[in-house]
Amino acid sequence: MRGGRLASSKNIHYLNLFLNNFFAIINLVLSFPKSVAPLRGVVCPEWRMMMEKLNFECQQCGYCCRQHGKYQYIYVTPKDVQQLSKHLNLTPKTFRGRFTKELSHGVVLNFVQDCCVFHDENKGCTVHPVKPRQCATWPYWPDNIENGQFKPGILKICKGCSTASA
Repeated sequence: MRGGRLASSKNIHYLNLFLNNFFAIINLVLSFPKSVAPLRGVVCPEWRMMMEKLNFECQQCGYCCRQHGKYQYIYVTPKDVQQLSKHLNLTPKTFRGRFTKELSHGVVLNFVQDCCVFHDENKGCTVHPVKPRQCATWPYWPDNIENGQFKPGILKICKGCSTASA
C-alpha cells in the first residue's frame, strides 16, 4: 500500500506542475482581455488566433461556481492555497483544514449545497482578487473549446461565452 500512496502523491505533484504551467499561460492571455496581440511569440499563433476569435465577458452569474455535469471540483494548487490563506488571514494548514479536501487526484475546495464555499449569492466570489487559477482561467480550458469555438455544452452553462467574433 505504501507504493500506492507514493504513486498517488507523485501523480498529484505532476498534476500540480501541469496546472501551474498551463494556468500561467492562460493568466498571460487573460491579462490582455481586449487583444492578445502583445503575446506574439509567447503563445503559439494558433492559440492566440483562437483566443482573439472567442468572445467572453463574465456576467458574474456564479454558475461556473456550481457543480454540474462533469464539473464537480475546483482544484487548488499550493500557490492558490498560499494566496487564499493569506487573503483570509489564515495559516495554509488552517485554510486547508477548513476549506479543502484531499482527493486521490488533487486538493479541491469544499462545496456547500453544490456551490463553492467562497461563492455568496448576493456578493459573488468572496475571494475574487485571489481566486484559484482554475477559476481565473475559466472558460479558456482546452476541454471547453473545439474547432476554435466554445463547445455547445459550455454555451449552455456560461452566459458570458459566445462564438460571435469579438
